[in-house]
Amino acid sequence: MHYVINNIIDDDSICCTSKAADDGFFDQENLYNKRPSKPFRFEGPGAVGNPEWICVAPVNSGDSVITFAGIFNHNLALTAVNDELRLKGCNDPCEDPGACDWDNPDVEIDLAPRLIEGFRNLYRELNQDYPYWRLDVIDQNNEDGFAEIGELVLGQYSAFPAGVHVQGGQPDGPQYHAVQQETQFGQDWTSYLAESGKIGLEFMDINNPAVMNEMRLFVRAVMQNNGKFILIDDHQLKFCYYCVIKNLSDYTKRIIHNPTVGQLRSWTFDLKVLTEGVRLL
Repeated sequence: MHYVINNIIDDDSICCTSKAADDGFFDQENLYNKRPSKPFRFEGPGAVGNPEWICVAPVNSGDSVITFAGIFNHNLALTAVNDELRLKGCNDPCEDPGACDWDNPDVEIDLAPRLIEGFRNLYRELNQDYPYWRLDVIDQNNEDGFAEIGELVLGQYSAFPAGVHVQGGQPDGPQYHAVQQETQFGQDWTSYLAESGKIGLEFMDINNPAVMNEMRLFVRAVMQNNGKFILIDDHQLKFCYYCVIKNLSDYTKRIIHNPTVGQLRSWTFDLKVLTEGVRLL
């Protein structure tokens, strides 16, 4: 089990994009605002030979290895021939002068096989340190008529401390949000709005002071990130969770303390998977 806290994409990172929707609501800042429900929208779905694209030049990104790429709350289907979702890395800049040849970049990673029908997020492990990155999108049969991305994340994933054991049987399930009203005549009026999820994590049997310190550092870093982080439950799965910690205190419990066993602690986190499917919130 791993996690990602920091997104290297920020105000100084996004160099440029292909034509965005020109209505004032879907700005490129939505790609990294930590609110997947408020997305960035392209003008269209892209076409063969003319993809929609986002180019990123993270500050000092070439100085560290990027191990995680994630796309959250997207509306992509990729059902047509020659549709694509590709992440490209290059040593040359996004645009002139000296721009990268994005048709022949230094590295090209196909993200399309990571797409799961009915899921709005995907991720892939990387091991690259290029200073410039571009995401190309072609989704010709997109039902909305445009490609949309709620959050684009490039960063590094970390492992929870060794010696921490996840308690089994934790709650893990979807939450569906809808308007549910009944008229005075007994008619039901409902409207589906969005979905999120709940995850309960309990880390058990922590009796090593160094491990407890690591857990405290993890919690502090997450809270300084507004309680939000990405949880990679299993690297064999194609999706992960963009979460927020809902319990802001009392998430540690001392289980026992005696000279033989030592001090044991459990850490319990009530997580909400950030809402997907809603626009302009």
